[in-house]
Amino acid sequence: MNFVLGLDGGGSKTAALLLSESGTTLGPFYTTGVNPFDNPKWQDTLISFLNSLPQVNLTAACFGLPGYGEVDAYSRMQDQTIENWVSNIRYDVVNDVQVAFEGAFCGSAGVLMLAGTGSMAWGSDGTQHIRVGGWGEKLGDEGSGYWIGEQALSLLTHTLDGRLQDDVFKSSLLEHLSIHSVDPSRDLLSWYYTLDHPRSQIAALSQLVDRMARAGNRTALDILSGSSQHLAHHIEAAWKKLGLQNQPLTWSYAGSLFKSQLVLDGVKDRLPDSQLQEPLLRPLSGAVWHAAKLAGWDRPLDRVKDAMSAVGYQG
Repeated sequence: MNFVLGLDGGGSKTAALLLSESGTTLGPFYTTGVNPFDNPKWQDTLISFLNSLPQVNLTAACFGLPGYGEVDAYSRMQDQTIENWVSNIRYDVVNDVQVAFEGAFCGSAGVLMLAGTGSMAWGSDGTQHIRVGGWGEKLGDEGSGYWIGEQALSLLTHTLDGRLQDDVFKSSLLEHLSIHSVDPSRDLLSWYYTLDHPRSQIAALSQLVDRMARAGNRTALDILSGSSQHLAHHIEAAWKKLGLQNQPLTWSYAGSLFKSQLVLDGVKDRLPDSQLQEPLLRPLSGAVWHAAKLAGWDRPLDRVKDAMSAVGYQG
């Protein structure tokens, strides 16, 4: 039995799934993030993960990797890592945002806003591909999970030194960080500067901010409002960059941040005249679809959708 492989790498989580043309699925399988900007052991993680997958007759694969195509040195390392693992199959290595885009639109024009640990918009009119954002946490990633976490920590310092009065926000964050000392300022600095994986650990704070916002905390609501504003701006800029500003804006979304209904609703509210297309496939399924096309399957979209539906998988 012949299989194709789809892999969706991320900053916090990596997933892979094997699918046969007859509809047999193996997976999904998961490991930690393989972002070379955040995880110095990303190669070891990726190789170990690939070697742990079931040994099957593989005919094609698509590897969506974070940061691919952004820094030449890292991209060469990613190419070499995959080349050393595959043998005699058709495969593509692409940016993880591209597989999310392909899954969302499956060949149609539009803008995909990916927001998880980082943030990037990917757009295509069917011929050209463009991106907006994705500059990393030092230069950008506005609106992302990391951005939300950094905003929360910054405002926490404001509550600690008197620039902001919000005891609920302060106590919730300190409790979450297990800071209970009489000198929380010192302990906060110690926590921040000794993080093992600062990008993903700071981004994880976005979940707490979302919970506080849903409970009505004004500070948390303002942070998520700012996130939605940034993400909407990414989408609008990508549509204009495609030269489609005189046509109705069509967009979709992917990434863990959009599990927040407040963030998603906030983006929709800021794009009132746009058309939101629910993703046809989620990112991992988009990678599988890409691999199925490489393998030359007949009706690859239908086959992937049917297989994912049969196992109840929406990833």
